[in-house]
Amino acid sequence: MGLETLGTTLELGEKFVSIFDTLKKKLWGDEEKASAKLAEVIDEMLKFYKATHSEISSFMGMDFSMTIHNQANRKALYDIIGGSLDISIRQAKGNCGLIKKIYEENLDKPFKKHLSQEEYWDLNRIFKSLSEYDYSMIDAATELEKELKIMSENLINTLDTHNAAQAESYQIDNRKKFMPTQKRLSELMGQLLSLKEEV
Repeated sequence: MGLETLGTTLELGEKFVSIFDTLKKKLWGDEEKASAKLAEVIDEMLKFYKATHSEISSFMGMDFSMTIHNQANRKALYDIIGGSLDISIRQAKGNCGLIKKIYEENLDKPFKKHLSQEEYWDLNRIFKSLSEYDYSMIDAATELEKELKIMSENLINTLDTHNAAQAESYQIDNRKKFMPTQKRLSELMGQLLSLKEEV
């Protein structure tokens, strides 16, 4: 619960990387403008992934083993309960209208020129999904926010009983839950950045 839609948005990014890793040698050469525009698409995708990674990292980094940190931790937890995560991710998410425009005006023709029909339609489907990415990102942010709110409320309630040791125990479990997603986010961001450097 809470990470399914985020997983879907990660899967879309992974498909994007996989297809371009396979086809990039066929696509670029004299297509400098198309290369620059693809880099813009990658930047738009990275906005959401970076914001999500940052929010999860901040949450996972909270340490309840030393009471000296608990006042700052409480403030951060109340911020999450108040909706700070949803706001920050929505502000940072990519512009799907821009991705659609870039594809239609700058990438569609080079794809048709350089790719087989099957390869072209594979990419066309990816960009169609990216053009509707707003909804997936908002859903993913909403689900992630709900999950972190539940965890934050549990931690606040535990701290209110002056049981920092139990709060730290809960936080260890929280980190274990988010670690696979966080690793996947890190790997995907690295792959997108590498792809951007190569186009």
